[in-house]
Amino acid sequence: MGKITNISDFFFLVKTIWTHGKFYCISTILISLIITPINNIASVLFTQKVINSIVIGKSFNEILFVVLGFVAILLSTNIIQSVFTNKYKNPKWTEISQKINQSIYNQVKQTDYEYFDDPEYYNDYTWTITEYSERTNEANVLIQSICRSISTIISMATIIAVLGPGLIALTVLVMCIFVAIDLKRNRIVLKRQEQLLPIDRKIEYVKKIYYNRDYAADIRSTRLKEYLDKSYESNCNEKIDVIKKNASIILR
Repeated sequence: MGKITNISDFFFLVKTIWTHGKFYCISTILISLIITPINNIASVLFTQKVINSIVIGKSFNEILFVVLGFVAILLSTNIIQSVFTNKYKNPKWTEISQKINQSIYNQVKQTDYEYFDDPEYYNDYTWTITEYSERTNEANVLIQSICRSISTIISMATIIAVLGPGLIALTVLVMCIFVAIDLKRNRIVLKRQEQLLPIDRKIEYVKKIYYNRDYAADIRSTRLKEYLDKSYESNCNEKIDVIKKNASIILR
């Protein structure tokens, strides 16, 4: 499988994602750049605030108020991020991928099947229908990775500016707790992927028919194309439903 090898390919794929999901792009970037730094910075400030409160002898109620404030911020940001990811981002990305593939299939149905006898055309066509969506997904993952890296830099810069040497261990402890939560969430996501596997196989079956030259004439001269469109759309909708149903489990 090919990979994104230059910046022009990356921006071309980003443009494709933007065309089919402008709000998806904007919201994903904002969540990555805002929510993650808020969590990390709040953890640092909380730890420092609690220790300072104890050192200067503040009352239990005052310290409890600080703790409750931190817990409220932590819960709010995690709920926002989890709801956004599981209720919107994952289903929306599936929908965007479906639209990208559907646009390719629509072009295929308008192409004279005599071109399928041209080896060069057929090779380009099969590469497009099998790789284009995958490369778009790779660009999507790369965007999120860049955003996470930026948010990490922001968080680390804040931690370095605020932390004293004695608070680093406590900050690491908080980070370990987040890692444990992520590991549990990943196990749930893996279970969801197992449920999606048979649906993905059905979708791949339809995709293979589209780029198989043996079916090129039938797709254009019979009602097979209508059946394929309905089957593809039905399976994609089923996939979105599975993702949404599992969202409530991931949020527990």
